[in-house]
Amino acid sequence: MTNLRKNLNGGIISQNSKVFFNSSLKTAQELANDGAKLEPIKSIWGTYILENSLVHNPSERGTGKTLLSLQLCLAISSGWKTFCGEQIEVHGNTLLLNFELNEHVIKRRMDHLFRNPPEEINQTAHQARVYTSRHSFLEELPEINSMVEEFKPVVIFIDNFRLAFLESDGNSNKDVAQAMNQILSLRDLHNCSIVLVDHTRKNTRSQSTESDLQSGAGSKSDLADGDYFLRRSSKNEAFRILKRSKSRNCADQIGAKLLRFNPDTLWFEVEEECVNEALHLGNGVNVATDEKKEIAKDLYEKGQSMEQIATTFGVSKSTISRWLKED
Repeated sequence: MTNLRKNLNGGIISQNSKVFFNSSLKTAQELANDGAKLEPIKSIWGTYILENSLVHNPSERGTGKTLLSLQLCLAISSGWKTFCGEQIEVHGNTLLLNFELNEHVIKRRMDHLFRNPPEEINQTAHQARVYTSRHSFLEELPEINSMVEEFKPVVIFIDNFRLAFLESDGNSNKDVAQAMNQILSLRDLHNCSIVLVDHTRKNTRSQSTESDLQSGAGSKSDLADGDYFLRRSSKNEAFRILKRSKSRNCADQIGAKLLRFNPDTLWFEVEEECVNEALHLGNGVNVATDEKKEIAKDLYEKGQSMEQIATTFGVSKSTISRWLKED
């Protein structure tokens, strides 16, 4: 196993003092030549988790973000081709670093997930593992590195940022950037993907999904390769909105995926592939007027009456009529 120690800037240094996440200087031509040799990026879970990437997953409290992470661990390690309608091209061992829940809670949830899975859970070729700790990520870093080196997971879930980095000021961009660089170094050292589970800010339930909804310093979003949010729907207690706000390697997501949480099986299922997120937020549609007009026109073209659209937006029928007539 590789022995690690932490340098003054928070990076990872091996016993032979080799620094991972090195700086480099190359010409534009050299970068282009290197880029031409790279293989296409594969999907670990659709466009939400790509290989060798750091993904930020801020979600509202109580939405089931830990359950979704556990389900992804099982799906990816069991060799499923898809999960919740999203393609899985990379299979292998998976690891969830649990800094939040008591191990007994994880045991009960895992037992429930194994009882009624949407597909067979096969842990023969690859395995999903959960490491539970009450220490910080930095304190556990040598042990984590040893586990990753031995098991070689294709994806690691860190649940969650606040508890994994209690010694850091979550509102300080400097502290958060140092924590993120630790995670990036782990990713680069082992060529795996890492999903950082996090929280959204309070009182943002009615706001459209964007990276700024994350709690704490914005450097988490700046240093991540992509993100996805799991949010509640105002339409149904069991509905969850799955929306990607940022990705360095994919086109912008059109609409949002609507999931349904099954309380009997504890599994998520696809309710609808593409929905207008705004119609599921808060008690109405809380978006800019120009965006409201576009949504109203889209709903009208899909067959909704002006009365129905007016009720959705909480405006008069004459307002909807005016919006529909505008270019």
